[in-house]
Amino acid sequence: MDFLVIDGKKYTEEQVRELFLNGEDDGDISDTPTIDSNHDSEEEYTIDDDADVAEVDDQAEQVPVDDLDFHASAENSSDSDSSSDLPLSSVGYVYGKNRYKWSKRAPTLGRTRRHNIITHLPGLKAAARNLQDKNPVNYWSLLITDEMISTIVDCTNEKITDLSSTYGETASFVNFTDSVEMKAFFGLLYLTSAFKSNHEDVEGLFASDGTGRDIFRATMSLKRFMFLLVALRFDSISTRSLRKTDKFCHIREIFETFIQNCRNCYTPGESLTIDEMLVGFRGRCSFRVYMKNKPNKYGLKVLCLCDAKTHYLLNAFVYTGKSQNVHPNPRKLSVPTLSVLSLIDPVKNTNRNITADNWFTSIELVEELRKNQLTYVGTVRKNKKEIPQYIVPNKRTEPGTSMFVFTSTITLVSYVPKPNKYVLLLSSMHHDNKVDEGSSKPDMILYYNSTKAGVDALDQKCANYNTGRRTRRWPCAIWYAVMNIASVNSFILFQSGTESSMRRRNFIIQLGQTLIETHMRRRLLEPRLPRELRSVMERLLKCEDTATSESTPSISQPRVSGSDAVSRGKKRRRCYICPSQNDNKHATMCNKCNQHVCKIHSAATLLCEKCQM
Repeated sequence: MDFLVIDGKKYTEEQVRELFLNGEDDGDISDTPTIDSNHDSEEEYTIDDDADVAEVDDQAEQVPVDDLDFHASAENSSDSDSSSDLPLSSVGYVYGKNRYKWSKRAPTLGRTRRHNIITHLPGLKAAARNLQDKNPVNYWSLLITDEMISTIVDCTNEKITDLSSTYGETASFVNFTDSVEMKAFFGLLYLTSAFKSNHEDVEGLFASDGTGRDIFRATMSLKRFMFLLVALRFDSISTRSLRKTDKFCHIREIFETFIQNCRNCYTPGESLTIDEMLVGFRGRCSFRVYMKNKPNKYGLKVLCLCDAKTHYLLNAFVYTGKSQNVHPNPRKLSVPTLSVLSLIDPVKNTNRNITADNWFTSIELVEELRKNQLTYVGTVRKNKKEIPQYIVPNKRTEPGTSMFVFTSTITLVSYVPKPNKYVLLLSSMHHDNKVDEGSSKPDMILYYNSTKAGVDALDQKCANYNTGRRTRRWPCAIWYAVMNIASVNSFILFQSGTESSMRRRNFIIQLGQTLIETHMRRRLLEPRLPRELRSVMERLLKCEDTATSESTPSISQPRVSGSDAVSRGKKRRRCYICPSQNDNKHATMCNKCNQHVCKIHSAATLLCEKCQM
């Protein structure tokens, strides 16, 4: 057999032909990571006129074989999963623009790879699993705890102190709040989301002419509701000067506590999604962004980690600028990689898969996730330097064509869904070139399509039942988003814990009613309530006449005490002293014999509050 000697090494003619045919020029396309809030998430790319896999770049012949920089890929890694990495074929290699090495043949698999074996089963964690009462509000209280509400109450009361001088002493609606009233306030916000009334005029909701909703004015007055919207705060104003360097300090403690509570209650499935959510906001904010592909266009960007199947939010952080969100980065990792690494803490070393779009995808990210025993599937931007020209299709490529290249840990595929369009997909979970016979799509594409929409589905659920009201204060916009996510997550916990078929709208209505009930019962004890409003509250609370009258005397009824006092019964009956021909029926009863009596044959003793005590 004849050999060719190149730079002191022997090659057969077949080996030299393979190396030269798959060589490329050293042209470099800039791949500098940027924080572009309006990044292009388009997954299909147009085929260039000069893209032709049948042609060979003449400059490739000028590259000496010895100068090819064989990338030290994961096949040479000493990672804990290296026992699963089996050797690639010794021939048939192609290279990216940065000389990243790919094989045209899939690695040989002898057994199931360890990264495809899930060790932590999905479902409720102890905090949610051990609930005795399966009421929706109890699942919600696991996420928005009493401690969080107490913090909000303290900060709101601090603001009310400042506002009291503005409104004056004559304003009866200006007084301190407490946890009971704050829960009722949140309950009303949830009811507006269930009724699709979050952008409806507040005066219309509280109208008493029959056009409003009785539950709103039965819970609190219109002026009180508006005042709480104005006074609502989430951090101490007096200590804010100590946190000047933190742009998110206005609500960071509440937000991070909520995220931690979400992590403590649920174990996700085997597939997770990382993507961006935009909280709509058009007021003044130094980290407000513009994203043309989102419905709200302007707002606050939240990067989220969600369960791809149930859409449960597991982790999130708010983008507040380059200098604010960048974690310690001694290895000079790209911003998308850092963003993903900051989200994966709840699922590290669990052999789960992360799905994300092309802004996040890179070989660097895949290697970092592999160190944390996680796999990755995502679309790839066509300007990545690791992509070999070998898999870039030309205009003559038939739709439905798939081309694969491999390393020992990564698979890259190009798929042509329609003429002049192609998709690039990278996966560290798949290690073969399987194509679905029915759709002619690679298994990688089908898996990506089934797991890519986790965050978008969560965003859509939040928009369907949105508590957000128009506001110029961005902390309130974040809090409305927290309430929306809490309703979604608590509903998922409720379904997992009870296997109930309750619709989400009914869940939110029941949640709102339960949050309101305690405050409404307390308000029913006020002696100066209008009679019509009292009857509305009794109807909403489904109170018996005896339950309300004995504990809460009406305005027209004097306070009574002693043996001569009368009480009200459930039904109206004839006075047992009056002649039967009178047929006078009354609800008053004697406290001693429990017989129905009329006003003529009964007596009431009036006492002031001091004497009654």
